[in-house]
Amino acid sequence: METAIPDTSSQTSMAEHYNNQANMIVKDTTSGELIYKAVSPYDVNCLFTDAHLHNKQIDRFSSQIQTVKGIIIEAYEDSGDQDSLREIAEALDIQLTKTINWSATMYVSGSIDVDIFEDFDLESELADNLQVSAWSGDIEVEDYSVEDVRES
Repeated sequence: METAIPDTSSQTSMAEHYNNQANMIVKDTTSGELIYKAVSPYDVNCLFTDAHLHNKQIDRFSSQIQTVKGIIIEAYEDSGDQDSLREIAEALDIQLTKTINWSATMYVSGSIDVDIFEDFDLESELADNLQVSAWSGDIEVEDYSVEDVRES
């Protein structure tokens, strides 16, 4: 038995083929195990509506948590009750962090093999090919420069 697939290229053609009484079989894993169940378009519409409302609620809660985070961070340093602020942050899974701007000096030495018959510019080679990065994802290297290049 061959079933004709309805035209889904426009809202008008889909509305013409819409059947609120039709059933389809879906996989349901909401209980933790895979079960098959029959659902109607009405059931699917309810799920879409619920998902939309849940997403709006999640967005609202996320915005509220960000507001609370800002309040906690703003008040933390001068607060006489930092323990309570810390507990509130932990209860809401808020990471209390601050940004520290830093600079450092690093001594780097190494070696490179070059053709003895070619003119070689060590400073340009190092400026073009030496890089600084951090292994920790928490450290951000914003800028670096190669200076004071000399042969040792």
